[in-house]
Amino acid sequence: TDNHQINFYQDEGQIMVQCAIIRECDVSCMAWQNKNKILATGWEDGHIAIYSLTNQKLDCVYSNDKDHSGARLSFLMWNPTSSRLVSGDSAGMVRVWKSDSRGALSTYKHYKCNSATTAGVFSTAGHIQSRSDILSHAFSPSFFYGTEDGKVFFADDLGHMTEVQALSSSVDCMKFYGDKSRLVIIT
Repeated sequence: TDNHQINFYQDEGQIMVQCAIIRECDVSCMAWQNKNKILATGWEDGHIAIYSLTNQKLDCVYSNDKDHSGARLSFLMWNPTSSRLVSGDSAGMVRVWKSDSRGALSTYKHYKCNSATTAGVFSTAGHIQSRSDILSHAFSPSFFYGTEDGKVFFADDLGHMTEVQALSSSVDCMKFYGDKSRLVIIT
């Protein structure tokens, strides 16, 4: 909103006044976790925070000002099992965070490129998403991210990163079509 606020609403459209998130700058990106009512928020000043919404009560379970300090967060995305969060910022830093069941984060890996990051998407082709498979929570699928100078990178949570494409304009949006193992890029 205009007053640097994130509001939550019930299914019927009623605002949950007690659950507002208010900061002195604007939110730049958000991502809901697939499994729980957990929201990751990225802010214009580089602040990243994780909020858990339980029984109409909002709790901040993680807050960090230093890892993306001063750089606007450009994207946040949870992996399919919600065990990893990937963040990218305007300074070209991409971080892979390990998440516990509450949504609290710890830095796992990071990558640096020479241009602002603009978009990201997980490559879900062939990734096991069965809840009964314990290994699916230990390993995260690889992901793509794009930059303002048109580069596309392929990375994972093990420290591997490769430039796979150089386009003539900024990457605006990325989607992954898992059934055909296709990456769709909008510039």
